[in-house]
Amino acid sequence: MKTIEEFADIVELHTWATGKPATQSGLIEKLESSLDADDKPEIESIAQNVVDEFQNRQKLLGPAYPFTTDGSKLELDHALPTSTTYLFCLGLSVLPKTEIENEQRCMQSGGDAGWDVLIVKNFADNLYPRFVALGNCATGRTDWKRKGMETQPTLFWSFFQGQILSVFVTFLAVPFTMDEEARLRKLSNSNLTFDRFRICEHAPTTAIPETAEWLEGQRENALLVPLN
Repeated sequence: MKTIEEFADIVELHTWATGKPATQSGLIEKLESSLDADDKPEIESIAQNVVDEFQNRQKLLGPAYPFTTDGSKLELDHALPTSTTYLFCLGLSVLPKTEIENEQRCMQSGGDAGWDVLIVKNFADNLYPRFVALGNCATGRTDWKRKGMETQPTLFWSFFQGQILSVFVTFLAVPFTMDEEARLRKLSNSNLTFDRFRICEHAPTTAIPETAEWLEGQRENALLVPLN
């Protein structure tokens, strides 16, 4: 059975695709028709936990969350939802892999050799040569497990000769929510992990028109994503 976070993701995607509110009672009906018999005694509890998850997301993200909830239903609450980073990340998390091409996954058409982002900035006082940030991005709930380890400082510095004095940070970004166990998988010195909430908090919208165009073309596919 899916996690509460995954149920919430699917309901959010369906709510955007239909443009209609999703109610707790309606969610219970859908769960009754889609879950296995062994899971049906938990349906009301699942529905309540999903609604609670919407409230938690709304509280955490504020205006960066393109939905609104009053504790009983979820509604779209953004003039241009397809321009939001949240909905783009949601699509990458939930839509079928066949609908996500390399152009959505990265801007290097898959030829980035493992490095998605490289940021280098010198310090004004020159006490350290530079600030270096290496970022790795994963768009699938399975492929992220093999991502990120190649960005560890020890491996990166092994390509250089001599002593390197820099402030070095590595980070992994994924479009789905990560629980504590998932984050612990990627913990190491100088390592940060950003999931959908942390990405959207700092970048709530995107100015790239292709993002909105891709999402607009995915409404039918979004409605075909099953709850079970």
